[in-house]
Amino acid sequence: MLKPIEGLGADVVAFEAVGVVTAEDYAEHLVPAVEGVLEQGLEPRLLYVLGPEFERFELGALLADAKVGLGHLTDFARIAVVTDHEWVARTASGFGVLIPCPVHVFGSAELEEARAWISRRVDDGLELSIEVVNRAAVVHVRLRGSLNAGAEEKLVRAAREGVSDAEEVRVLVEAVDFHGWRDVRALWQHVRFVGGMRSRIRRVAIVGDATWQRRLVATARHVLRVDARFFPEEQLARAREWIGVDEPAD
Repeated sequence: MLKPIEGLGADVVAFEAVGVVTAEDYAEHLVPAVEGVLEQGLEPRLLYVLGPEFERFELGALLADAKVGLGHLTDFARIAVVTDHEWVARTASGFGVLIPCPVHVFGSAELEEARAWISRRVDDGLELSIEVVNRAAVVHVRLRGSLNAGAEEKLVRAAREGVSDAEEVRVLVEAVDFHGWRDVRALWQHVRFVGGMRSRIRRVAIVGDATWQRRLVATARHVLRVDARFFPEEQLARAREWIGVDEPAD
């Protein structure tokens, strides 16, 4: 059965799996909860707890789980799975590759961390710093929330001015809790800027928490021919070393 977890906000769909979970549990509880959030014009945040009292899924429940995920592939804002069952953790991590939103797996002892993570709200924001050493520019950008065309224009203008005299450019983007661009114009400004500078860009490191960011890095490598790598948020130090912000530790 699925037991609802209350008190986490209007856009948070939270359930604990207990005993045997059936297709009827999904049809009667999880699916209506997700669709109820969508009807309010909100992006659902899913917290799914599979603790020691969870036994197994019936086959119909597994199919229903896949149907919910694939049917709402781009609707979720983030998904947290709390479990000590290794096969569940592996499945959740693997399925997270198909879903563009951040998917985070927590152990049962980390339930409070999961509750905090699923409820975390992020204000839009960006920070930009540029250091030029020996005609090589290191551009460090921190992004949160989402960027509209005005914010992207300011970012592009500042970056272009900052690297105007540089022969080589290295870019480090911290994009944890970054949800992308709000409109096509903002995205197009970004693509034009990167495309126009690609002959000078030596390396691009994106540190993030979402599958679509990995895909963006792959696109940059193959389409723009830029040496780009994606690093999960816990590997920020490795990204800084690779990009040349920090020297490798002894």
